[in-house]
Amino acid sequence: DDADPGIFGQTTFYVDADNDSYGSDTDSGTLFCFNPGIGYAVNNLDCNDADILINPGAIEIPVNGIDENCDGSDGTADLDGDGFDNLTDCNDLDSLSYPGAPEICDGLDNNCDGFVDEGLTFTNYYIDADGDGYGNINGSGTSFCSNPGTGYSINNTDCDDSNTATNPNAFELCDGIDNNCNGTIDEGLTFTIYYIDADIDGYGDINGIGSSFCSNPGAGYSLTNDDCVDANITINPGATEICDGIDNNCDGLIDDGLTTDYYTDSDNDGYGIGFPIPYCNNPGAGFSATSGDCNDLDSLTYPGAPEICDGLDNNCNNQADEGFTFINYYFDGDQDGFGQGNAIPSCTSLGASYSTDSTDCNDNDDLVYPGATEIPNNGVDENCDGVDGYLSVSNVGINHFKLYPNPVQTFVTITGPSIVKIELLDISGKSILIHNNIHSSVFNLDVRLLENGIYLILLNSETETQILKFIKN
Repeated sequence: DDADPGIFGQTTFYVDADNDSYGSDTDSGTLFCFNPGIGYAVNNLDCNDADILINPGAIEIPVNGIDENCDGSDGTADLDGDGFDNLTDCNDLDSLSYPGAPEICDGLDNNCDGFVDEGLTFTNYYIDADGDGYGNINGSGTSFCSNPGTGYSINNTDCDDSNTATNPNAFELCDGIDNNCNGTIDEGLTFTIYYIDADIDGYGDINGIGSSFCSNPGAGYSLTNDDCVDANITINPGATEICDGIDNNCDGLIDDGLTTDYYTDSDNDGYGIGFPIPYCNNPGAGFSATSGDCNDLDSLTYPGAPEICDGLDNNCNNQADEGFTFINYYFDGDQDGFGQGNAIPSCTSLGASYSTDSTDCNDNDDLVYPGATEIPNNGVDENCDGVDGYLSVSNVGINHFKLYPNPVQTFVTITGPSIVKIELLDISGKSILIHNNIHSSVFNLDVRLLENGIYLILLNSETETQILKFIKN
């Protein structure tokens, strides 16, 4: 078949009779679409296909009459053209290798003296895995007579040979690594204390002790440690205080600036009492923002309340029933309109069992009182004039002396003919006071200090005597 080799996947194989992997140089080849196996080779370089020891890869034995390596000579050829044949040249395939050649650093015996790279200067080189010019600090080194190039360094000072940013000439970075291999981490950098900020609100835990960093550690840390509750993002020194019973802005105060003092207002009259209780919302019924109630159990008693006649300080001004007119009342046991005993001041009527007149001489008999009808000689002083009958005085003028007003509270005025003497008597006839040498037809008698009751005035002029009766109320 005259088709080109390789057409339709075919390959030219040559007969290899001695099976030394070199085909006969006299065979023109045969195309196969598969490997024909033993007895064939893909080349035709064998100059003697009947001898397995003769082929281009065989070792030449000089001057034995056999061309073992198929180079066309019996070992005396100068194959590299360096002036030395293959009998004297230790490497007749390298023109730089021959007896007396300069020894060069190439790992070969250039001068054919049996030594490799002798006479050259060798230097230790160390593995430089990261290619930063500094060898591994733990490397043992390998001797080279020339620079082995990339991946090696003449020093072994790199403390991390897997990182190009780490070597003795590197700048120290804030990364927790000894970048310049001087045995110290992050030296020469400025460190700042940061505090844990668990709620990431920008404020660190008030109880945090802090950690030094040469760069901002980012979220979860803060330059301050003034967050009083680091588990709540809404609580920090920059938060707005709200009415929730919590110190939102961490100033040590709860609901500060939002509270109003309220007082207990049990009677719900709008006025409280007791100690103030701060609230930021109106607590509603039972509390008041105004204090000053003097009786928080009575809704009619509070500052400014209308004063009523009840014996209480209704308006909380420490006075009871002020502004009212008080009248003295006396117990009137027989309810005849006249009482007796101690006065009871009151701004309101005390009822049928009390009277404003204290002149009753027997409060157990409603037929006995001042002005009652007298029954003479019955053993009873019905009209309370001190006698069982009617008073009589000899030489008494008729209507010559007069007094007014009657009843009286302050001053009683007495008129008559040239009054010489006045004697004030109680109803029993006991003398209370005497005024002598008056010699006037008008006299004003002060009765303000007298108890309420019935009194007698004994009047004397130059020519007559008269008794007048008045009531002090």
